Amino acid sequence: MFKNHLKIAWRNLSKRKVFACINILGLALGFGCTVLIFLYVNHHLQFNTFHNNADRIYRIVTEEHRDDIEYDAAVPPGFAKAFRTDYEYSEKVASLYTRGNWQINGTDDNATKRFKEDIAFAEPDFFEILNFPLLEKLGNQTLAEPNTAYITESFAKKMFGNQSVLGQTFILDNRETISIIGVLEDIPEQTVIEANIFSVICNLKKL
Repeated sequence: MFKNHLKIAWRNLSKRKVFACINILGLALGFGCTVLIFLYVNHHLQFNTFHNNADRIYRIVTEEHRDDIEYDAAVPPGFAKAFRTDYEYSEKVASLYTRGNWQINGTDDNATKRFKEDIAFAEPDFFEILNFPLLEKLGNQTLAEPNTAYITESFAKKMFGNQSVLGQTFILDNRETISIIGVLEDIPEQTVIEANIFSVICNLKKL
């Protein structure tokens, strides 16, 4: 029975080749578009889902009214402090400032290395809200201390090779000496925060 159906279908396709090609092409195009849309939507739905309690983490943005209503991932200075003071339902609040192409000078085997890197300046609670696992840490030091930083594993290898990086220093923007107190797992690609260096936010005010 199944063979007969196949034979009949093949004969019909052979007799109407143009019609068959249009239908097969349309079906293939439909399947292809469906798969691409699924992959696109799934990719964006996975952003920041690796954080613990991701469903309870919120990013505050600024609503800008121009020709259209736009949303900018930025808030006025002092907003985090005011939010902590005025709204009791906020468990933890942390400001974050990111900027690309900062000058980084480091030393590896007595040779000076220079890099242009993205840096995120964060308040202490940042790493208690978001889940960027630490691979290693220097004693009990935290990112609340001035002139300290966490760096990602890949950047540690790029800057210092196979040396231990804890306690090593680098020069930020040719001005501030920053001590490395922790190494983070490389940050997944599906995140809105792209940086290889995380430093305490008070360092930003000195630059």
